[in-house]
Amino acid sequence: MFTTETGKPILPRTLTTMFNQAIKTANVPKIRFHDLRHTHATMCLEAGMTLKEVQVRLGHSSIKTTGDVYAHVTENMKEKSAELFEKFISK
Repeated sequence: MFTTETGKPILPRTLTTMFNQAIKTANVPKIRFHDLRHTHATMCLEAGMTLKEVQVRLGHSSIKTTGDVYAHVTENMKEKSAELFEKFISK
């Protein structure tokens, strides 16, 4: 939960407005505030968390939602997978 300086909850629409203003000020491509959940899930996996750990972290009841909707494979992850496979087959 996010709060104002006086400790009152910030409404979701206010947070979205603030986020959109920050995006505009930073002059970066527009994304939805919710897209940060996808980024967070992917970064957690890239850092080495298991899919189950990310599922719990995001509060999903189904690991399928986490894996199919929120987790994305980055170029770095593809490279690491290729290296792992190369090590495996060269034994």
